[in-house]
Amino acid sequence: MSGKQSNRLAVLFGVLIVMGLAAAGVPGYVVSRVAFAVEQGKIEANRQEIAGAQELSNAFRMVARAARPGVVQINVSPSAKDREDDQRLAKREEELRRQVGELARSAESDKDSVEELMREFAAIRTERAQLRMRLPRGNGSGSVYDREGYILTNNHVVEQHDKIRVRLQDGREYSAELVGADPKSDLALIRIPADDLHVLPLGDSDAAEVGDFVLAIGAPFGLSQSVTHGIISAKGRTDVTLGRDLMYRDFLQTDAAINPGNSGGPLVNLRGEAIGVNVAIASEDGFNAGVAFVIPSKLARKVADQLRKTGEVTRGWLGVSLREVGAADAKLLGLDRTAVMVNVMYEDSPAFKAGFLCEDVILSVNDDTVGTIPQLQATIAEVSPGETAKVEIQRDGTKMTLAVVVEKQPRDINAFTRNAPAIHGRVIDPLPLELRSLRPGFLSADVDEDRRAAMIAKTYGESDGVLIVGLKGKTAESYAFEPYQLVVAVNDVPVKSLADLTRAVAASPNRIRLQLVDESGERRTIEFAR
Repeated sequence: MSGKQSNRLAVLFGVLIVMGLAAAGVPGYVVSRVAFAVEQGKIEANRQEIAGAQELSNAFRMVARAARPGVVQINVSPSAKDREDDQRLAKREEELRRQVGELARSAESDKDSVEELMREFAAIRTERAQLRMRLPRGNGSGSVYDREGYILTNNHVVEQHDKIRVRLQDGREYSAELVGADPKSDLALIRIPADDLHVLPLGDSDAAEVGDFVLAIGAPFGLSQSVTHGIISAKGRTDVTLGRDLMYRDFLQTDAAINPGNSGGPLVNLRGEAIGVNVAIASEDGFNAGVAFVIPSKLARKVADQLRKTGEVTRGWLGVSLREVGAADAKLLGLDRTAVMVNVMYEDSPAFKAGFLCEDVILSVNDDTVGTIPQLQATIAEVSPGETAKVEIQRDGTKMTLAVVVEKQPRDINAFTRNAPAIHGRVIDPLPLELRSLRPGFLSADVDEDRRAAMIAKTYGESDGVLIVGLKGKTAESYAFEPYQLVVAVNDVPVKSLADLTRAVAASPNRIRLQLVDESGERRTIEFAR
């Protein structure tokens, strides 16, 4: 039996004695002395409980003492060009404000002139606001990655920089050089010419569990070496929008107080290891509201190692546009879990060369199950360019495995998707059409097509069928096919998906009779010869 349990039993026994004495008519002063002794026992028991709590406080104290020497404050000044642009815009804004004021006071001012100046004034203010959003915030945090002077931080802390200054816990300050940055994960590596550095080791973020105590160390509001504590409140946060175009999002979530200036600093476990890099908070006003997000050390280590070796991060990719298959769509496809669907194919991409088709549902990569787009992106990114990945897919209800030679991810994926020929559907021989299932969820690749998709969904509602998304050659025009008609039946057999249409066409003898519905609701039939 532990000492705490013994104390509790003794107190309980004392209370029973007091109650028994009082019931037996023992004189009051005797009962009072015994009651005093019992109360004294309670106090002593509480003191021992406090001593147990002090053990946790001592643990926090030791972790902070061990970790703080490896945490640095980073101060960044904007580039000369950004400062000049800000000054130029500020001067023009002031001139326009003066001109608008003069016209407003003039009896001869015309309405058109005032409105033109106001439009320019609004445009200048918007441009200046966008510029100031890009300017460095002034300070951030980082952690010493190794004894050679490398420091791990966020990309958004040091991007658009002119000068980077690093302040160590012992007061030493150095100018830093940018070794490399990875905007897709919001990580960067800088270096200072310093000796006698205290390295903050990276721990295993996969081993961290919800409920684990953690410390956040950094320089919120420029206050260096600030330490806050909390717990890991969630793992695997992928559905988080941070106001930055991050491709790789698999965050830890913590309630440790993190504020502006903490970015780039470490989240530390009770072994004194950094299990993540603090990146953002969920807040409407930009200040801590009890929810903060952290890049796991597993990702940070991989990115930092590549940045140190080459100054850039090389990742594999498939070269397709994706969409997630949620629970409702999964049932339509005969799946019992979420997955990822190929939404748009691009010619000459690794997936195109491997034989992927639109509407292929990706289930796993190298036997690792994938259920979300971030999971798939992260899994493929870890495959070295040139290596072959085994990708399990479901196509028209049938599972199969494709071997894809993963290629190096382009630096600018958006530029690739803008310039590469896109394939939005599937061609079913001998039909001269590019086709997509209306359900689940017809979706396109760009903003204009997304608007079109929304209109189509509104037009056809809960209808089933296969949508014509493209025409292939003169044959399609000669038969008067039109984009965005809905194929609802083949030879009087209803079709709900590409799988249905493929089977119906294959079963057709010499002629294929397609029943169509257009956006106006008009029905028509087109006979097509093999």
